[in-house]
Amino acid sequence: MSVYDIGDLLTRAKNSLDHDLRSLSAFTVVAGGISELSPNDQLPESKLFFRYGFGPEMKEGNILPDPILNEVREHFGSYAANYAVLTMVAAFEVYLERFLWIAMLIAFAENKGATITDRKIFELHLKSQSFAQGKNPVQMIEEINKRISIQESTPFMVWFQSIYNARKILSHRGGVVSDTDVNEKGEFRLIWRTIEIKRKEDGSQVLRFVETEHVYKIGDTLNFTPKDCQEIAFSLVSCANVLTQSACNKAVRYLRAD
Repeated sequence: MSVYDIGDLLTRAKNSLDHDLRSLSAFTVVAGGISELSPNDQLPESKLFFRYGFGPEMKEGNILPDPILNEVREHFGSYAANYAVLTMVAAFEVYLERFLWIAMLIAFAENKGATITDRKIFELHLKSQSFAQGKNPVQMIEEINKRISIQESTPFMVWFQSIYNARKILSHRGGVVSDTDVNEKGEFRLIWRTIEIKRKEDGSQVLRFVETEHVYKIGDTLNFTPKDCQEIAFSLVSCANVLTQSACNKAVRYLRAD
């Protein structure tokens, strides 16, 4: 196995993650647009036939639209964004499972030499899958760090731990912050990385990385927006970029270039 083989594996894993995150971001933008429609813009033929186990509401022989449709339309952007955050973290978990296998291949080359047989590749694949079972993404990143020494791991671990904690709140507590989620000050601090565009005095524009922070108290509900999802996707891609660069640097040192 050469450094080019590792590069191909890294590229495939990263491209798959990029596609998933971009698709989910686009989904939230479309959902946000639907939320901005007025009730009159709702599709007129969209009716829920059964309401709460009973028959449809009738007026002058016509089935009336269920009012729950407009309620869903109004909040659809937030529903979709919360779903997207859950799915983005799930996509990143899949990426980490693939990446752990690559990290094991690189670590094996470092310890045993550049020759890696097909049998060993398969064995390490099974080993990575076995380790990933029952592990959360933070534990996965810690294991990867042991094998390839992730560069600049501290900043992105702060973002990722924060995003992962938000995912747990959405998944297990319906988005409501509980006493198990807060720090000693009674706060849940949600942080992610984004890009800010600044205009200089000469009129030119510059991009810089900034951290976005939201603070929640016990009982508060997490509600994300399409813009939040795009920024969270950017944070996860930033994490993946750091992992990919660290793996490439390690692979170049310990794998042959043929």
